Amino acid sequence: MDVAGDVAVHHRTMRRWVVVVLAGVAALAVGGVMLAVGLDTADKVGSVVGAVCGVVGLGVSTYGLVVVRSAGQQTAPETQASVTNSVHGSNVTGNTTQVDSVGRDLVTGGTNISGANPVVAGPGGTAIGRVESMVLPASAVATEPLPPPTVELCIGRAEQIHAVSRAWETGHWAVVTGGPGIGKSTLLGRAIGLDAIVMAFRDRRFVVSCDGAGTAGVVIDKLATVLGVGLGEHLRNRVVSFLGTAPCVLVLDNFETVTDADPAGAAELLSTLRAVPGLVTGIGSRGAHVPTGLVGLREINLRPLPQDDAIDVFVAVAGERHRADPAIRALMADLDGVPLAIVLMASLARTESHLGTLATAWRAKRTDLLQHGANPDRTSSLPVSIELSWDQLSLDGRAALSLAALLPDGWPHNKAGMYLPEELAAGVIELSRRALLHDDELRQRCLAPLRQHVLARHPPDSAQIGLLAAPVRMLTARAAQVGSAEGAEAATDIASELTNLVEIIRTGLPSAPTLGDAVPDLLHFQRFTGLGDDQIGLDALDSAIPVASRARNTTALARLYFSRSNNEQARALFNQAFPLYRQVGDVLGEANCLNSLGELALRESNNEQA
Repeated sequence: MDVAGDVAVHHRTMRRWVVVVLAGVAALAVGGVMLAVGLDTADKVGSVVGAVCGVVGLGVSTYGLVVVRSAGQQTAPETQASVTNSVHGSNVTGNTTQVDSVGRDLVTGGTNISGANPVVAGPGGTAIGRVESMVLPASAVATEPLPPPTVELCIGRAEQIHAVSRAWETGHWAVVTGGPGIGKSTLLGRAIGLDAIVMAFRDRRFVVSCDGAGTAGVVIDKLATVLGVGLGEHLRNRVVSFLGTAPCVLVLDNFETVTDADPAGAAELLSTLRAVPGLVTGIGSRGAHVPTGLVGLREINLRPLPQDDAIDVFVAVAGERHRADPAIRALMADLDGVPLAIVLMASLARTESHLGTLATAWRAKRTDLLQHGANPDRTSSLPVSIELSWDQLSLDGRAALSLAALLPDGWPHNKAGMYLPEELAAGVIELSRRALLHDDELRQRCLAPLRQHVLARHPPDSAQIGLLAAPVRMLTARAAQVGSAEGAEAATDIASELTNLVEIIRTGLPSAPTLGDAVPDLLHFQRFTGLGDDQIGLDALDSAIPVASRARNTTALARLYFSRSNNEQARALFNQAFPLYRQVGDVLGEANCLNSLGELALRESNNEQA
């Protein structure tokens, strides 16, 4: 059907009826004149003729108006200037403005539609008004599936890669879990590129990142893009059908995003995929456990790299010349075997002749040093990767993590209550579930890069630090038993907690001066065991602690110096402590200071005689 032809026919019909209407009006006018004249001066015949003409003209005019109005309702009231359209069945092409209703479905391209029409809107189409039904048709042009990315650098994970590959080859699913930056994506990317997997599945190997997927429906959209399945109706069915046409392996990376945001949808999606014949899947999920509801899977939990493997990764990126650098082992210890941190640090070391400067920068900036690019993401920025985990935590989880970051050595297995209050027990469980706590052989702790980041970005507030005051006092009271009958056992118990106690007190003193009361017992422990240094004592004296506490801390630090033969420092501190005891009226404290000064003089006298 030709739209231009229809428009021309409509115009000719309109012109014919306009002529008829004008003729009727003219006849009516003549009849009226004749009638008026006939009544006054003409004969009766003229009057009759005039009356007849008038009646006929009125009838013709009325009929013409009715016909014209009827024709206007059946056709478009007007057309746009310079419109060239063609209509074939129900397919309309061209730039058309459609006003009012359409009696049947339209498939349109580049068209604005208004009215109450059931519409199938094509690419570029805009539907305006009340649209009762709209269907997005499948793309007419099929796209090619996207190949999986190539991963070459995956050192220290041979056993885990083999476990994933073996699972796929035997028709099983694999789930790779672990904390932020631990290498889950790298491992799955390396496994899907193995020769054995390529031979088994050829071009039926796909990797889909679920990063940013708030619902299972978004995962389906991402799947369709990777698989080359056109968008449109029944998308899920067509994606599942594509996956089932031949054996294939599918990696769903960062799947924790959708399990956190849409757990029911995620479970339903995985259930659907597990029913697809010939499909094996690898799931990368941030955390320590597999997604809920999945059984019979091969679970691979990634741990930090051993130091030798960490060095191998570092020099593979930074250059072999750094292997003999004296600072490399200390730097790797600071990075605690976290692959993302190692790779990002190694990228910075490429242009460095030695690692001393880089180590200094790390101590100053910590994880802020480990992000590359103007728009960093979880693969190019350790802070971004850690923040994604932080955002997923509950309030209890965040409080527990902020406090755990104060504990470099963590706590013994199943003894988080040694430091954290019972109200944060659920938060500790959440940290374990999200793999934010690392299990050493005997203890549970935060890995160093995570700990440093949390201390810099999310440090505990004064109220949270106050929760640690009671556990700290209990432990330091135990430390004070060293030198007594129970001293040997107390020394063993407290030695593994010394670093934690020092860190808590040092960090908490500015906001919780009462922690200063725990320092003398800790200095007493150090005096008898030889562990630690004088820094915690100096920190206590630099803080705003009460006078009585300052007197006890000064004496305890003086005795530590005395036991380590730093006589001049010991004498100076005993002399400082004496007036402090006098100020608070502590006579026994004054006497102890005088006694200690006498012991010091006796030692120096004996040394001179010797």
